[in-house]
This record gives sequence, structure tokens and C-alpha cells, in this order.
Amino acid sequence: MDVFHYIKKITTRALPMLLAFYCLLTPLTAIAEEVRLDVLAQLPSLSSTNKTTVIALPVNSENKQQYLIADAAGELSLLNNAKLTFLASLPLNNHTTDKQVELTALTFHPSFSLADKTGFQSFFTAHIEPAKINNNVARLTLLEDPVALPFDAVITQWQYDNTAAIKIDVQQRREVLRIAVPTATHQIQKIAFNPYNKVWHDDYGLMLIALSDSNTSLANASEGALYSGVVLRINPEKFGLRNYRVPSSNPFMKTNDVNNEIFILGAQSISSFSWSKKHYGALLVEHDYDGGHQVVVADKGADWRDSYQNNLVFPLKSTQGTDGNIFPYYGRNLEASVGSVLYLINDAKNWQLAQLNTTMVNSEAQSRAAALPILSFSRDELSPKNKVSLLFDHNGEPLLLDLTNKQLLSVKAIPLKSDNSKSIQLENKSDEQSSPLNNSAYGKLLLTLFILVVAVVLYRVRLKTVNQKAKLRRMFARFELDTSQTTVSFYKRHQSEIDSQLATADIVKSEIWVNDNNVSIINEDIDHGYNEQCENKLRLSFNQAHRHKLIDDETRQVLLYLTDKNAKTYLVCLYFRKGNQRLTKAKYFDILESLIDWSWFIASHLNPEATTPRPLKVAIAKSTIKKVFKKKKAEPESIDASVIEEPLPSKQTAAVLHDIVVHDSELISALDKLVDLKQQGFLTDEEFSLAKAKILSDMIV
Repeated sequence: MDVFHYIKKITTRALPMLLAFYCLLTPLTAIAEEVRLDVLAQLPSLSSTNKTTVIALPVNSENKQQYLIADAAGELSLLNNAKLTFLASLPLNNHTTDKQVELTALTFHPSFSLADKTGFQSFFTAHIEPAKINNNVARLTLLEDPVALPFDAVITQWQYDNTAAIKIDVQQRREVLRIAVPTATHQIQKIAFNPYNKVWHDDYGLMLIALSDSNTSLANASEGALYSGVVLRINPEKFGLRNYRVPSSNPFMKTNDVNNEIFILGAQSISSFSWSKKHYGALLVEHDYDGGHQVVVADKGADWRDSYQNNLVFPLKSTQGTDGNIFPYYGRNLEASVGSVLYLINDAKNWQLAQLNTTMVNSEAQSRAAALPILSFSRDELSPKNKVSLLFDHNGEPLLLDLTNKQLLSVKAIPLKSDNSKSIQLENKSDEQSSPLNNSAYGKLLLTLFILVVAVVLYRVRLKTVNQKAKLRRMFARFELDTSQTTVSFYKRHQSEIDSQLATADIVKSEIWVNDNNVSIINEDIDHGYNEQCENKLRLSFNQAHRHKLIDDETRQVLLYLTDKNAKTYLVCLYFRKGNQRLTKAKYFDILESLIDWSWFIASHLNPEATTPRPLKVAIAKSTIKKVFKKKKAEPESIDASVIEEPLPSKQTAAVLHDIVVHDSELISALDKLVDLKQQGFLTDEEFSLAKAKILSDMIV
């Protein structure tokens, strides 16, 4: 132990020096890299003037090189392994010669490749067209003083059949939504589904629609809520006579002067929007607002009409020749950019791929450069005068669509290689005399790098352990509710004094996370109250996480997030276990019961309308039946007559029999409930056996 401690002490002291030495050596020894653009496909039929959309086709097969291509005229093509095939010409409008008809957006249903789900092989398009003469057509328009407007923005559902010769039957079109708009530039800029939602999530299958004027000089909030730059949210499934449904959790369902379909409003000119795993429940909105081009993190219900929503704002540089779409990156090739937003910019010298770190706080976002270039493309391969769009392949890696040269390009970083063998030979001849010195230098360099690697490994192992405990110290370890139930007190790890307090009246949201899964949300929304089903769901989540046996560095943690009316978050780590070591004091299922009690309490205060009364727990009374011990047979003369009890009177006998009947019914009821919990998956076989044994032992005392 002393030797190890001595080595560790020396390594710790030498580590900063080694790191500094490594930083000096890195520029000399690193292999230079350049960006190479490979041509994936030639697209000779594309129009260089029309807006073109290219989306990776979601298919459940090994062939992940299929893309659906659509231009503004509604011409659809399939790109399959660099082979371009015409699919269909979508009849966007009956007036096929009308030049004012334009396809503006396209997206796939999230269940496109799921054969047993609604939305299988369905995709949606958005286009602008002159308003139909038939006034009976249902339109979304202003709630107050609706007037006839000259244009309609329309969303249509189509079916794709990869097994048929004609893959798109244009006769199966279904109109989903029609919005009356004042000008031809007031279009549906984007339609999309949250790609991070799973089938079991409440928001799965909800479509978000960006509606705004692409003419930034005319975009303003004076034309009413619907035309102020909005993002709508609908369920595109047909419901009775309606072509779509409005989710009950939309934020403006109870606002009379705002359409129920609106999700956020007042954003003026919206270019694009997307989602990020770092901002749960919020949108990344790219828009022009009062002359500034920027990305903002917008929560549900954000309204810019009265005041600007400046929680997280990241300024962007507007560039010519690109659609300006933003894309959160979660691929593998660009490790340093995972979680950041990728953005294509043109500085008039060349095209660059930049990243935007949206995890910074607002003050950092305004003080630092908005977009940090990470890749720069050669002028010879990609001219800055070309019209270029950024998109992604099936693996989430960036692609470039060069509409000017009609090419689809992939981005690759490769090491530089020198083919000048003659110059290499000349250099070797001139340095023959110094080769022993060079060999010695390289040997020292390799030895230094080896020591550095060992030091870094030891440091990271130690740092990882320290960081976990430091992380726990930064979070609250437990919370308590005072006797008046008006204040929540928070305690730090290994401390008995109160660190912080929060009034229950100031709490606006309570969340419970098990590992990386949000298993419970309670707020003022109508679908985020609490009931017995929510309690059962929480129990099931805890049991499923508990069934997974932890090995090595695997962890299991339970977190409670409380948010107050000032958007301040209080984080409590109630349970943390790494492998076979528990770093918190409370037991796992004790935490579950306390969280259930807390959920019922905070839901009754925060959202009483959506919270049902808590069912009473069945109290199993302990019986007074005494244990009976068998005695050994004795000789007749040893029997003590005084211990022989006389028969009970008839009334007392009846009372005892009644108690036994009640006791048996309670026992049967308790066991029935225990069996139901096991059948529903809340209890494992081991937990069921232990609970059954405990009930029986409590009954017979």
C-alpha cells in the first residue's frame, strides 16, 4: 500500500507537466486531416431553381441507401443506391397549370416502417395553392372576424407501397388540414414528428407544423394569432368526420382568441424547427425576429406577441444559397459535435459546416460566437456560389445536396498522404548521418507518450470515482415536508441542517426520473395530474429497473426534479447505486413509497382538477389468535387439572367465531390483491413469496 501510494503521489504531481508536454508535442506529431466530398449520386433531373427536399426513406431492411426526393412542383423520385427512379407526379391541385401551386414540405409518419401501426407507409406533404371556390371546404382561419383569403396552405397524406409496381397511388390522397392564408409567401415552412418519441410516449404521432411568412419584411404579429408566426400541433389521424384531432394537452385549449391547434405563436418568420435531447419538451426554433436571425429554445405555449421569449437565444448568421435548416447531431463520426446543432454557412470564400452549442445558458450564448465552424469545404469541390442544402443519411451523418451541380455529396475526413516519393528519398539521404539521433528522439517520444497514457488512465479512474461522489454532493440527498405542508426542506449529503427551502405554493412541476427515463410528470396540464393508474405505472417502472442486475460500472439512480415559478430547478438524488455498492442511505422500495405519497400530495395541490381521490389502503388488522404449542404426552397422574380451561359461554364462543370469519376474509382479500399485483408484473416471484410470507406471519401472531 505504501509503494502504491508513493507511485500515485508521484504520478499526480507529474501529471500537469506531462499534459503540458503532450500539448506541445501534439501539433508536431498529429496527422493532418482534410475534408473530402464524395459524390453519392448524380441527379440530372433535379431543378436548380425549385426548392428540393431529400429525406432518407425509413425502411426495415439492410438496404439503407434509399432516399425520397421531391421538388416544388410535386415531382417525386426514389434514389436507390445511386440509381434515380421516377415515382409519381403528385396532383397537388386540380389546376395543374397554375404556377402558384408549390410543394413546401415533406415528412414521413414515425410508424412508416411499422406494419402493425397506424401510419404504416404513410407520408405527408404541404403545399400552397389558390383558395378553392367552394366555400364549404373546412379551413383553419382567424377565430374573430374570419374573412375570405386568396390562398390555402394544405397538408395531404399519401400512401407508399414498396411491394407494388406503382409505389404511390395518387388516388389514395387524403387531405388532413387546410389553412386560409393571406399571401402566397405565407406558407407551411416545415412539417415534422419528434424523432425521439417512442411508440409508448403520449406525444407519439403528433405532427408539428411551422406556418409563417417567408418574406421577413412583411412578417409581423399584427395580423392575428394564426398569422403571427406559429407552430401548430395536431394528430393527423382521421376522427369521425374530422380529418385530424387536436391534442387535449395543447397549451391554448382554454384561450378564446387563439386557435386550439397552436403550440407556440408570435415568432414572426420561422425558417425551421427541431428537437434536442438536451431540452425535453421544448423546440429549437430558427426564425427572424425584429431583424435578427437566431435559434431560440421555445417551451410549449411560448408567446412572442407581447414580449420576446428570451430564455435561451443563439444568434445566427444568415447566408445566401442555403435553406438555413438546423439539425441536432447524434451521429458517430463527429464525436465533438454530438448533441450540438449543425448549421451550414457561407462566408463568400467557401462553404462551412458549423455547430451551435444549445446547452449553454443565455448569458454564455450572447457572449460567445453563435456558430463555430468545424468543417470547411474546398472551393474546387464546392463553389461558394452554388446553391447547397444540408441533410442527413440513415445513420444521422451529414450530407450535402448541391442543386447547382445536381449532386448528392457525402462528407468524410481523411488523413493527408504524400505521393512525392522522390522528395522523401532525398530527405532520407540528407538525414542519414543524423538518423541515430532521430531514433533516440523518437524513442524518448514514445516513452513519454507511454508514461502519459498510463498517467491519464490512472487519473481518469480516480477522477471518475471522485466525480460520482462530487456529483452526489452537489445534489440534494433528501427532502422533507413540514407539519403544515406548506414548505419543502432540502438536505445535502451527510448533513442534518436544512440547506434550502421551497414553498409548496411556488412549485409548478414535479418530475421523477429512474435512470435516464422520465417516469412521472405532474404539472398544471390537464393530462399531467395523478391517479391510481399513474401510481401503478410508477411502481411498474421501479420494478422493471430493479429487475436489471447491475454489473461493474452500471448504475441505478432515482432523481426528483422540482421546478418553481421562477424556472429554478431543485434536484434531489434519492437513490444511487453503482454495481454492488449503494452510495445513498435510503432503500430502493422505501424511496418508491415516499415518492408515491409525495406525488399524491403535490398533484392535489398543483392540479386538483386532473387528480382523482387517493384510494384508501386496506388496513389488515392483526388477529388475536394465539399460537398453539403441542405438549408432550405425560403420564395420567402428572396432569394438572387446574390448567384445563372450562368451555366458553355461548355468547363468547359466537364472538370468537365471528372474529375468525373476519380474519379469514381479510387474509383472502390480501392474498387476492397480492396475486393481482404479480399478474400485472409489479412483483417478481421472489418479491411475491416474501410478501405472502409477511402477510401470513402478520395474521398469525
